[in-house]
Amino acid sequence: MAQLEIARDKAKGEPGVGSFQDSLVSLIPHPVATAFLLTILIAVAGMAMGTSFEDVLKGWGQGFIGYYPFVMENLLILLLSFALGSTPAIRNTIGRLADSLNSQGAAVVAVAVVSILLSFFNWGVGVLGGVCLARETARRAQARGTRFDYPLLLTSGLAGVVVWESGFSGVVPLYLAEAKQFLVGTTGPLTLNQIVLSPLNLMVSVALLISVPLVLWLMRPSSPAVYEPEVEEPEAQGGPMEKSVAAYLERSHILSIFFGGLALIYVIRFFAAGKPLDLPNMLFALVALGIFLHGKPMDYQRDVIAGIKAIWFIALPLMFFCAIQGMMTAAKLNPALSGWLGSFSAVGLPVVTLVVSTCANFLVPNAGSQLLLGGPSIMEAAKAVGASYTTVALALAYGAGLAKLLQLYLFASALGLTDKEVRMGSLARYASIVFAVAFLVCVIGLVILPR
Repeated sequence: MAQLEIARDKAKGEPGVGSFQDSLVSLIPHPVATAFLLTILIAVAGMAMGTSFEDVLKGWGQGFIGYYPFVMENLLILLLSFALGSTPAIRNTIGRLADSLNSQGAAVVAVAVVSILLSFFNWGVGVLGGVCLARETARRAQARGTRFDYPLLLTSGLAGVVVWESGFSGVVPLYLAEAKQFLVGTTGPLTLNQIVLSPLNLMVSVALLISVPLVLWLMRPSSPAVYEPEVEEPEAQGGPMEKSVAAYLERSHILSIFFGGLALIYVIRFFAAGKPLDLPNMLFALVALGIFLHGKPMDYQRDVIAGIKAIWFIALPLMFFCAIQGMMTAAKLNPALSGWLGSFSAVGLPVVTLVVSTCANFLVPNAGSQLLLGGPSIMEAAKAVGASYTTVALALAYGAGLAKLLQLYLFASALGLTDKEVRMGSLARYASIVFAVAFLVCVIGLVILPR
């Protein structure tokens, strides 16, 4: 809680943040407050349409209980991806890559390409790895006496968010691939191949992989604004290492390799048998990789705990958004929203979904929450106008990912990027331009590319 409030205070008090970012931190409440406010508004709207208070209250309670597995799966995909992105193997690879980046232009492009490519497969590896690569590149350039623009490098490290929600670790495609997901009655079974590996998504992702690094390269300043990255203090050793059976097991590489290796063998055999990749299977694969790559049991626990601190801001609101969906179902508000969305054409609906998803992410900063609240209405509208379920699902995912570039006071603080490293306004200027380019790419893709 304190970290987000600090980020808000710094953004408010920082000269040069820009009126847009100032307005965001001043007008948009914390997600918990947003959930409470939406609860009241939806309850009033439901009763205004003739639903009794008793039915609204019943739907609210049933939403809490009925979507509990959905909440846990959402939080676990964020948590386990974060822990995977913190593995020593990834950090060591980042260090070697950072040594090879000797010019500002090459560094900006390489960091963005790495962040986008890796984020397509897992957001934790891509975005956390991209930010770490930007930090290490800046540190090593500074040691060589080379001037790199640090805010621009960090923006390159965050570039992976443009494909985060539409890749293999995106909540929307992973959840829709489940056999018993709550929209299956409308959409039918959807696989990751149909969504993530669809021609539309692959072409949009390639276009983003080219355009985003290019625009970052074009923005490199002739006089870089150098910021000294915060130096990470080494962990205190706390005296002589304890020599006990328990301490040995907690530091045992053998345990992690053996247990993680067994889990990986299961995962490999599972997919070799042609079984589909869905959310539960992805969660198990993330656990297996995380344990195997960390090397020590307690190191994995440490990074999981760090992940809990990073994703705390979405846990409680997500539970309340589930309750709100229960109220919307009880009050029959979903058909009303579906009717409005159904007034658009099969081509127009995905674009409208992209715009609504981008805007809604400021109030509901999680793709899973957006799928929960808007998914039923969007998919019913797609059915009515003959739009592709895959296309509207991707539009929802694109908007949820791109919005993170405009709400850096929330997203960047969760990654530990504070004013100690770089002024948020400097980061926001670059990120806003990246957002505009990426948004245009997604709109063009949704309109003209095959579905």
